[in-house]
Amino acid sequence: MLRRGAEYLEGLRDGRIVYVGSERVTDVVSHPGFSGAAKTMAAIFDLKFDAAHRADLVVEQGESAPYSAYFLEPRTREDLEKRLRCHKLIADTTYGLFGRSPDHVASLITGLAMEAKALDGPKWAGVLSEFDPIPS
Repeated sequence: MLRRGAEYLEGLRDGRIVYVGSERVTDVVSHPGFSGAAKTMAAIFDLKFDAAHRADLVVEQGESAPYSAYFLEPRTREDLEKRLRCHKLIADTTYGLFGRSPDHVASLITGLAMEAKALDGPKWAGVLSEFDPIPS
């Protein structure tokens, strides 16, 4: 499921407890220490709905719901090129200064799921082999 920036921002208003020093932050979306990063994240989410960038940021295959290209399991050169364009667009949008953009962990988990045996062992047995990288 594709998420809009406004949905992301509203999700940050979930009652989480955040402190900056001894100050309790009641709204990270409007707090001066967090609002810039929150707005940047929202802008990244909204890029998927921009017709100029949708082809690079969204995978639309068959009957499944469209999903973010950072969940794409690359099987072909074209898939890898799409992922490159996706990551490059996010890096360009943030001038490369946003180290934990939405594609970061999604890509890591998708890559691990593609080669789940790399984490073979009793602690990880079956965890990633059952992971569906396409969020529903």
